[in-house]
Amino acid sequence: MKVSSLIGILESYHPNDEVAVTVAFPQVDGWEVTSWDVVACEEEGSPALRASVYGSSFDYPEPERALAREARAFLQRYEQGQNNQNW
Repeated sequence: MKVSSLIGILESYHPNDEVAVTVAFPQVDGWEVTSWDVVACEEEGSPALRASVYGSSFDYPEPERALAREARAFLQRYEQGQNNQNW
């Protein structure tokens, strides 16, 4: 996103309004976390926003199931890799 685009969006709000940043995990059934712990910073020479997610609750079972699936798939790939190294 260009800085000018962001400025244009934010200028329509009052300077004392709060801004929310939503972090989305599309590979985990679209799970989204809104974090209020957002810090303006610079990344690789460009202005950036860093959102820190320390923990959150799963309001719906789908993201929890998706995380469990991903964890199982990772462990299977890891175990297969370990077995292949023993040959």
